[in-house]
Amino acid sequence: MTAEQPSESQRSAQGLGEQGLAKQDGAGPLLSPSNGLNGSEASASAACQEYIYGFLLQIVKAWEPAAVLREFEQLFIEQAQVTEQDVLKAVHEVVLAGDRQSFFYTLKRCCFILINNWGSSRLYDPIHGLIDLLRSPSTRKFTHSRNLKRLRGWLVEFAESQEYRELEIFAQRYSDAHDRWSRRYMSYLLVPQYSDTRNPDEQRRAARALSKQLQARFRLDLAMYVAHSQARPSGSTTLGAAAARAQTKNPTTLGDNVLHLIKTIVLRRGRYSYENLAHIFHSQVAGSSYQDYKLALLKYMLFSVESPGFVKLLLQRLSRRLEELMPERNSDPVDEELVFLTNNRVIEFLTTEDEETPAPLFNLLISQGGPLTLVIVLLKLVLIVPKTRNRLEYSIAKLILHYEEYSTQDCDWFINFLEIFSVTFAIYVEDVQYNLVHVPVNSQAKGDQPQAESQEPRRPTLDDYRIFSQLKGSHEVLDKANRLEERLRQLAREADLRQKNLYHPDGDPPGERAGD
Repeated sequence: MTAEQPSESQRSAQGLGEQGLAKQDGAGPLLSPSNGLNGSEASASAACQEYIYGFLLQIVKAWEPAAVLREFEQLFIEQAQVTEQDVLKAVHEVVLAGDRQSFFYTLKRCCFILINNWGSSRLYDPIHGLIDLLRSPSTRKFTHSRNLKRLRGWLVEFAESQEYRELEIFAQRYSDAHDRWSRRYMSYLLVPQYSDTRNPDEQRRAARALSKQLQARFRLDLAMYVAHSQARPSGSTTLGAAAARAQTKNPTTLGDNVLHLIKTIVLRRGRYSYENLAHIFHSQVAGSSYQDYKLALLKYMLFSVESPGFVKLLLQRLSRRLEELMPERNSDPVDEELVFLTNNRVIEFLTTEDEETPAPLFNLLISQGGPLTLVIVLLKLVLIVPKTRNRLEYSIAKLILHYEEYSTQDCDWFINFLEIFSVTFAIYVEDVQYNLVHVPVNSQAKGDQPQAESQEPRRPTLDDYRIFSQLKGSHEVLDKANRLEERLRQLAREADLRQKNLYHPDGDPPGERAGD
């Protein structure tokens, strides 16, 4: 494939000519493979990596996406007609270093530099083109060059690696197609990407921003659906209200059952609300020993659980695991560190312990008490230590990855669990306040006979209540969702600032390198 060379005006604007890359207007040579590799092999390889990142940052901002993709293909696959030979030398040096994992890191960071910039400009087709390019048949072409043979071999391995899978997950955000049911839960699938400190900084920050944006959007869509689905149009407003309801999409797969679910959860308000129970638990365990804390934690988790089978199973299995958890600390006063570590471990006991397969308790508890009971127990743990929510969502992501190879029909029970989990945790956040208001059904409006005076009042049911979702602050949720969306656009600018000493002689030196 022959690369289309950018115009002279493009190259001049980018400063990508040979002189532009080699000089800083008399301020000394730029960092490049030919002059930046003196020293240890590790520092030389790092210099080459930074040089590659800076080159891609510059061209992605100035070239057309098609030209960028062709240049990327020439650098990492064909290694023939490249625009800048110094960058090709840098890629050669990274490959010659012989560190496959370091090459994977470099390649993934290069991809995220392009993805972040295209995504912030709403250019989604080249993102998918980049993902497809990494699986190009050209990566399997025969070559006599030992270095190119190693490079293409690594590319083939990269396309089968977890790193490539993470790119696929992220790129799915920019597609309307959902080839797998698991893509509905991308906000969770992104958590391992930003939690792993070994990932490039561009990837971690982009994944966090996108995950939070998707969660905020889900909360807003749920609140809007609840508001419109309960509207009772009358008179001249009927058509307008009906149109509004039709345009408000249910963000869950639960159908109208989501309203009953929300009512069931929100019904626990006042003295025995889940938030209040967490506050009571905090006050009760303050100053206790670690052993007493573990006993109190189990009682707290099971308080008000109505399923006898669930209670019996959790008492049998979890009590033993808690006894075995850090027994050497049993006599120590409980502190924040112990509480955090313990709650994280309990979350693992209940979800996944090896980060690959479901924990033995997970399926058993759902079969005994149903998904909502397990979700509420997990919610109680997070309400004690909000920081454990990251651990919980990380575990949820690992469970999704385990089950995603199954068809929708084969794991519909797990999908149901995810939907209930998402709705429950959307209710217990700061953005939206859900309340129930008793609105008795007007029996006479239904054509029924008036209730006799001697007849005892009918006990209210959930159908007699309506849900009111209140946005805290003027358009706060929508504004927050929009701000999170704009955050992705800022990532490219921030990355550019970290690299500007490569291309802007008057710029300040960048701070700590991303990903170090």
